[in-house]
Parts: sequence; structure tokens; C-alpha cells
Amino acid sequence: MIGLDCDRPRGRIVQTTEGREMAYVKLLSLERIGRKLNRLEIPRTYFVCGEFLESMVSQFGETRIREAFSPENSLSEIADHTYSHNVMKAIPTRPDKIPARRERVQEEYSLNTELFTTIFQMDLSHRGLRTPLGHYQGISSETELIASLEACGVTYVSSDLRDENHSLNPPLVDSLGNRRQPYRLTENLVEVPSHGWQDTAFGGRTSTRLFEPAPSSYGEILDYYLALFEQARTLASISDNDFYLGLVNHPYNICSYDPLDRLFDDLIEFAGKLGVQFCHYRSARDSVVSVSIEPREFEISRQPT
Repeated sequence: MIGLDCDRPRGRIVQTTEGREMAYVKLLSLERIGRKLNRLEIPRTYFVCGEFLESMVSQFGETRIREAFSPENSLSEIADHTYSHNVMKAIPTRPDKIPARRERVQEEYSLNTELFTTIFQMDLSHRGLRTPLGHYQGISSETELIASLEACGVTYVSSDLRDENHSLNPPLVDSLGNRRQPYRLTENLVEVPSHGWQDTAFGGRTSTRLFEPAPSSYGEILDYYLALFEQARTLASISDNDFYLGLVNHPYNICSYDPLDRLFDDLIEFAGKLGVQFCHYRSARDSVVSVSIEPREFEISRQPT
């Protein structure tokens, strides 16, 4: 599952020279990625921040931005990334981030519903939501927040995005030997976790403390992804259950570590050899899998190599 987090630039920075340049690079990256994924017939989920969407529309107009996301395309899923990109609970490795109030979380979801309806010209009142930055074990302990999101009509959340150090490389299997797979928060609300490095770590573009070296060159990044695919495929084989592998990607970062536009060609070629398929994040919502395996059955390395 390719999850493209779209959150920068946003707000006042778009009015600066730096912000306008960032917005232009971001738009070109979105358009390039969209063309490539369409040609390869790869589904993707765009997690869209409302303030970012407003900022981009102010620079380039509704038509071009809508075409970049192509919401009417069956390969494109439009999901939520909050309006302001405020976190939803504290993150020890990011003490600079103050969690939003529960009331504000609901207000921002409603605000995004209006924005998405206007700009994407379709009903997106019930959609998935990626929490900004993500959390270790997600929002599973936040009962009030879960109830608020469910009341808003959120269909799934993707919040379980960090490792036990609250850093950016959550494993495929947790310390107890459980596969990190979609799981129910309530009867109607599903958590869809991510796996492996968030790509803001590639090239040192993150403010989060890292406890291990991240891939940086294109070759290292590609090798890392291929190893991650292989490990997920092995987990699927030994448990005889599908394994949903979720990635956290950012269009602005992709254009920096993949300047030759090769990444998705290389990934789909390798996926074909392994016999694995791409799907939207929403596809995992209806396929909740909770399978435990003993660590001795499959010892997975902390860092794919």
C-alpha cells in the first residue's frame, strides 16, 4: 500500500519565495508520480492535509490541483491528513508538537469534508485518516479520540506509524512475535499500520531522532524496499495469510531521492517477480488480520538489508 502524505507547504509560507518554490516542486512531483502510477496501474492513497490543499489551490487553481490528484480515477484514493497537521497525542521524540484538542480534531475533519467536496467535486464525507507524524501503537489507548473519529464518520485510521523508540522505522513483526497488521479499534473503526522507514528519514529530512542509520542513496533505498517486500512475502507464506505492507511516502521527498523517476518501475518489476500486488489503504480496512507467530518460527531482522 503506497500512502502519499501531502502536507507541505501550507499556510503563510506559501506566500514566501521559498514556499512558492516548494509548492511548484511539490505540484510537479504529484503530477509526475500520478502519471507514472497510472501508466503502471498502481493504486495509491493520498492522505491530504486541508491547509496544504488550500495553499496549493491558491497558487495553481482548483482545476490543476484536482487533476494532479485525479480523484475520479479508480486508482486514486483520497483520504484525510487533518486540516492543520497537528498531532493527536504526544510524541516523546517530538516534544515541539502539542496535541490538538478533541473538539478541534472533529472541527478539522468537518472543515476538510467541505474543502474536499468543493475541490475534488465528489462526496468524501466518509474516508480514511492518517494522523500527522503517527505514533507508537497508534491511537489504540485514546478511547475518547477513537470515539470522536468514529462519530465523524472516519472509516479507518492509519496512526500506528512509529517504532518502540517513537522513531520512524516500525517493524513488520512486533517484539512479541505478532504480525503488525490491520486491527479493529471498535466494531466500525479499523487501524491500518505502516511498516519500515517513513521516507522523510531518507537523506536526513526529518526532525525526529533516529536510532539507526536510514538508507540515503537511491541504491540503498531500493535495496531496502526490496528486502522489505521479500520479508512481507515470507510472512505471508509461513502464515498462509495475506500480509498488508503499508508505506509512508511524501511526494516532495520522492523527487529528491528518485530524480530519474525509476522507483515505481523498479518496485512493480520486483513485486511481479514475488507475486505480490498493490492496493489502496482502504482495501485493508475490510481485511482485518490478526495472526500471531512465535519469534522462533521467523526471526526477522530489525533493519532489512
